Parts: sequence; C-alpha cells; structure tokens
Amino acid sequence: MIPKRASTKAEIQQWLKDRKIHFPEKFIKAQLLELVGANCPPKEYISDQIGKKYDIEIFRLPKLHCSLNPIELSWNNLKQFVRDQNTTFRQHDVKQLIEQFMVAMDDKRATSYFHHVHGIEEMYKTADAIMEEDIEPQLRSDSEETDSDDE
Repeated sequence: MIPKRASTKAEIQQWLKDRKIHFPEKFIKAQLLELVGANCPPKEYISDQIGKKYDIEIFRLPKLHCSLNPIELSWNNLKQFVRDQNTTFRQHDVKQLIEQFMVAMDDKRATSYFHHVHGIEEMYKTADAIMEEDIEPQLRSDSEETDSDDE
C-alpha cells in the first residue's frame, strides 16, 4: 500500500526503508511524501491491459474538466433536450424523453462530440503556445527592466 497524506511519518519512513530508498532522518513528512511520489510504481489499470489485448487506445481525461470530456457535452445536450421538450413535468414523461434522446444517439452524433472536444483541446494548445512564446518572454523582460530601474 502506497503511503498517502493521512499516513503517519513512521509509516512513510517504513515504506521507504522497505524499498531501500535512502533519506535523511531530518526530512519532514512532506519531503518524505515527495520521495514516495518519485519512487512509487506507475498505476496500472485493468482497462489498459484489456485495451492492449484488443489493440484499443485508452484516453485519460482530466478530472472534472467539462470542456475536455465528451460525456459532459452529451449530458449537457440531454438536459437541454429534456428542458426544451418537457411540457408535463412528470417523472414518467421525463424518463421517456431521456430514452428518446438515447435512441437518437447514433455514431455520427457521438463522433461529433469527440471532434468538438478535439477542437477545444487544439484551442487550448494554441493559447498555451502563444502564452509561452509571446507573452511570457515579455513578462520576463518587463521584470528585468524593473529590476535594473531599482538599482
């Protein structure tokens, strides 16, 4: 079991000793946890093993990131469909609307969600590149000018 923040310092130290990972005794718990993180084995998922077996690529999505998750787009469209079509506000009718939406979900619509997310991902990458290439160098040069003005 890999130590977590809730683990005691002694438990973390023992985990490191069991794996013959040397550390200074004066290390505080946060430093020990950094060592654990650097030396723990990578997570292995059963879904990855099954995917390899069938030559399927598994994508990991950022947690709680609705704009990069196709299921969130689908969920949003389902809620909008129910909002637009619901006139009786009865639970049975809402259930029928959900089923109607699900039946209409074909591979073309599902694929469009993935294409939409891919476009947003590309937009983020472009914005990140602009930030790194154009804006950050300007910020550094501005701070260097301020430092030289102070002298």
